[in-house]
Amino acid sequence: MLGDKLGKLMNLVKAMAQRQQEMQKKAAAQNGNGQIDPETQGKVQSSLIQAQSKAKIAEATASQRLRHKEIGFRQKDRSGPSEAAVGHCRAGLEDRRRDSTERFKSMNEPDRSPEDSK
Repeated sequence: MLGDKLGKLMNLVKAMAQRQQEMQKKAAAQNGNGQIDPETQGKVQSSLIQAQSKAKIAEATASQRLRHKEIGFRQKDRSGPSEAAVGHCRAGLEDRRRDSTERFKSMNEPDRSPEDSK
């Protein structure tokens, strides 16, 4: 998604540069000598520098956001077992506790002989 936005921004920068070149050609044709007046040339260069700066900033921001998302994902991934795994372990421990309790009860019950049950 960020790559698409960056690509669109770069297309805008290229289009702006192309429009400025066309303006330079048009201004040169109007001057008749092929030269652009210094004021127009300064404006064109200023606009081009601004566009390039914006593109670089957007690219840096996009890569920084991507790094932050990757770091967040890694931290979340390392934060511990999932809730399902914890629940599964808890159920297993509860089963073992129940089995141990039943074994302990059966070991402590007095032996009954068949004659006692009559």
